[in-house]
Amino acid sequence: MTSVQASPGPVAGPEVGPAATAAGGRRDRGDARIGWWVCFLSAAVAFASWALAFPILAGPDEGPHAARAAATARGRLTGPVVGGVTDVMVVRVPEAYTRFDRAACFQPSAFNPRPAELTPRCAPAFRGGWRLVEVGTYEFRGFPLPYAVFGLPTLIAPDRVGMYLMRLLGALVAAWLFAGALGSARATRSPPTATLGVVVAVTPMAWHLAGQVNPSAWEILAAACLWATVAAMAGRDPGAPDFRRLVHRGGVALAVLVGTRPFGPAFAAVALAATAVLTTTPWRRTVRSDPAVRRWLAVGGVLTAAHAAWLLGFGLRHPTDRPGRGLLGTLGRLDDFVREAVGLLGINAIPAPRPVLWLWLVVAVALVAVGVATAAARGRVAIAGVAAVGVALTVGADGFNLPPIGFDWQGRYGLPLYAGVPILAGALADPAPLGRLGTRLTRSATVLLLAAQVAAFVAAARRVGLGEPRGRNPFDYLAGAPWGPPLPAGVLLAAFVAATVALGWALLSPPAPGWSATRR
Repeated sequence: MTSVQASPGPVAGPEVGPAATAAGGRRDRGDARIGWWVCFLSAAVAFASWALAFPILAGPDEGPHAARAAATARGRLTGPVVGGVTDVMVVRVPEAYTRFDRAACFQPSAFNPRPAELTPRCAPAFRGGWRLVEVGTYEFRGFPLPYAVFGLPTLIAPDRVGMYLMRLLGALVAAWLFAGALGSARATRSPPTATLGVVVAVTPMAWHLAGQVNPSAWEILAAACLWATVAAMAGRDPGAPDFRRLVHRGGVALAVLVGTRPFGPAFAAVALAATAVLTTTPWRRTVRSDPAVRRWLAVGGVLTAAHAAWLLGFGLRHPTDRPGRGLLGTLGRLDDFVREAVGLLGINAIPAPRPVLWLWLVVAVALVAVGVATAAARGRVAIAGVAAVGVALTVGADGFNLPPIGFDWQGRYGLPLYAGVPILAGALADPAPLGRLGTRLTRSATVLLLAAQVAAFVAAARRVGLGEPRGRNPFDYLAGAPWGPPLPAGVLLAAFVAATVALGWALLSPPAPGWSATRR
């Protein structure tokens, strides 16, 4: 910003004229628009690379989710529930799904402890016509709305092409939410640390899920967008020019969060409660009187009521009881929870490299420590409160089956809630005490975490390509691998790296004054 010193006469020149002011505003809005689009397109390419590089139907619970989506898009919301190894709902889907449960044959699991083949060559061809067949899916308790959206491409192509289109559709939605989270982080009072908080919250597991057919990705990224947006709103005057844009962005994130998975409404309630802690009574009174806020809260309320009605009327009518592990059993699984939240890819069979896990843990702990140490009293209460709720949920669900979820807890299930801790810590931190050193450390941590995303991508692609990677060359899967994706592995890696570099460039560039004011 150009500084203008006082002078005895009128100060003429382009710095202070009305035309210059208008031009500067247009330039700021243009920079903001470019920044948002770079983030969105970079994330879309990165998530699409995951969608194409990983075998179809082999993501976390992807086969059952995809079958549910294909059935829901055809208006089949329910079906008979039958017992077996696990309860499943019988649905009618295109014939390509007949053997979808064998698509993950190369990954060790409770259902397949000793795979005969460690590459996806063992998976049956996912091909077929429009004839409908009956299959079972154990992903039947969740609200049908996200499945109806996911399943739309199967109405165009019933087999392999439709499956990839479902993944790409999910990647676009996830990229929009991710770009919104980053845009809101850049609109807080501490953009560098708030942006780092979003990068910490959206782990390699979340990037991986964003390229699969799994509503968890939308839930995690909608939560990240909501957390970053409420943090930006809490630090703003409701009369600020960009406040209404933040309201609409947060409203979309709220609607996606409460309408996607069973815990979504509870996670949203915690985010709104944190907002109340961070703000004053006059601020809350003013915001509640805003018509746009009221409309979005009404949308969230309607979706929450519909979601609750579905769970009470259908989802919870089926068995959800299981023995809990107890407190000590849950505490003994802390390492598992970290791996599952950061990077245990596929059907819990492909771990991200151990250095990636340690890097994520160190950066997350350091960021939260800085946030707690430098935030105001209200901020410390909010950060501690969200962390306490996260611990209580994990211990309750895994140790005592409270709330009753009917299956073992996994770290990624809590990511929408856990995400609030680093995002709030980053947004509320005061980096001034560390000076330039703090800025350098924040930028370095952001670069390292983005590089870790590349490392996780390479590790997973190498594992599915080679089956049993040997040697120290991480790129040996690029040529002559027993299994390859539909596009050359080298092309997908280049796309992923280019997208990650572009994202890093956008995040490390100084935020434009109008970043959050760009309409989305």
